Amino acid sequence: MNKKSINDIIKGILEKSKSLDSITVCVGSGASISSGMPTWNELILDFVNNNSESLNIKADSFKKLLNDMDFSNKIELISQKIGSKQLIDYLKNIDDKLLPSELHRAIASIPAKAFVTTNFDSLLEKALLRNGKPYQLILGDTDLSTIKKNIVPVVKAYGSIQDSKNLIFSSYHYDRVLSSTSSLDNYMRVIFSTNLILFIGYSLSDQFLNIFERYRNLNNEMSNWYFLSQPIRNQLYKEVWENRGIRFIELNYDSMPDFIYQLSDLLLQKREVYISEKKPNQIFLSISSKNEAIRYKLAKILNDIGLEPVSILDQPSSGMTILEKFTKMIKESTYAIVYLDRETVEDRLSHGRSSRDNTMLELGYLLGLMGREKVILILDKQADLPSDLAGINFYMAEMEKETNLSIVIKDWINNVQNV
Repeated sequence: MNKKSINDIIKGILEKSKSLDSITVCVGSGASISSGMPTWNELILDFVNNNSESLNIKADSFKKLLNDMDFSNKIELISQKIGSKQLIDYLKNIDDKLLPSELHRAIASIPAKAFVTTNFDSLLEKALLRNGKPYQLILGDTDLSTIKKNIVPVVKAYGSIQDSKNLIFSSYHYDRVLSSTSSLDNYMRVIFSTNLILFIGYSLSDQFLNIFERYRNLNNEMSNWYFLSQPIRNQLYKEVWENRGIRFIELNYDSMPDFIYQLSDLLLQKREVYISEKKPNQIFLSISSKNEAIRYKLAKILNDIGLEPVSILDQPSSGMTILEKFTKMIKESTYAIVYLDRETVEDRLSHGRSSRDNTMLELGYLLGLMGREKVILILDKQADLPSDLAGINFYMAEMEKETNLSIVIKDWINNVQNV
């Protein structure tokens, strides 16, 4: 691919990112292989050779059986037959010896909203630390409630070898972790719907790629997905994915770091412009249309303390979709308030879903787009806080006591400004 083509691709990515909040990078096993990590088939065969006695079967016979199985079934079978601790110790020993490659360091330079990886190893995390970027591992629902400002989330879809209690060795277990009612599943839907997604280190035949298909955008497309890979041989297979909306960037691994560094520099410039678009006193108000009286009361309280409340219910569409309008308003807002009434909370507690799930969905988007510290949850005094929302700023409100609520909001704003 020549320099002009690369520049055109980067220009296209930047143009596409204008309508999106930020960029999320998905990192596959190809990145780890660039650091000297063996392929999964090589790892499995080596492990089987070194543990043939524990298998109670001849290694050669076992390897023939493995050839007819997909990756997750191989790992699940081996962990069951030999024991997951032995497999974890083997993987951790390899991980401890490896250092991040230039490709990892380039990936770590991207000003990403989040990183998502299906890799067990810690090479990405080592690269982030080397680049001076603090990170937080996201291994499940409870981790989402503790995300801190200026800390980049690293979602380890199958767990981390450095925190082995969360490792996932079967697709069944993965489906349970990312159930449709989990906070982690909602978080993934937010970033995949509102961010530009850049895949690095995956092949089109990579079965890990299939787990991301559940996160197509609201139009069931992948039009915000970019796939950075080595030149693709199977053009028919590529055409299938192109028809789904994915854009391809085909480079040899040796050329990828330079491309990524160039993209990172331009994204950093875009981020500076994005930050300057924020309106310092604008606060986004998320509330069901059925709570009109409370919405006006909250708007009055916010106006009285010098804030400028905006709501998606008050804004004309101007030819934009609801998601585009919502994302634009969030980009311009510095803070957000979400109001949940008793009915919404009780539905969620009893059914895992709510008849007013749009408010819960907006809460997930706001946490993903703005960060936990800039969002406060106002709950009806008679409602209980759902356990999966623990760690979020919240206040149990009696709406008739406006003075108390005004003081709480002022204190929260002051705390955010002083962080």
